Amino acid sequence: MTAPRLPIATLLAALVLALAAAVAPARAQEVTDHVVLDADAPGVVRDPKFLYMFDEPVRWPGTIAWRYNPA
Repeated sequence: MTAPRLPIATLLAALVLALAAAVAPARAQEVTDHVVLDADAPGVVRDPKFLYMFDEPVRWPGTIAWRYNPA
């Protein structure tokens, strides 16, 4: 009874290897968008990630009391 399983396993292994060989060249051509920035690089001027449209933000002088309104 183990005779039919051997050709199926061999066929399955060949199929997996063929798919891996077919996909490898396609994955090698992908362009990566991963960028590494050195935060401690001296003399590097970077653009700010956001722009303040008014004045610089300030700290709120008091506490803000907030309660959830279930209505």
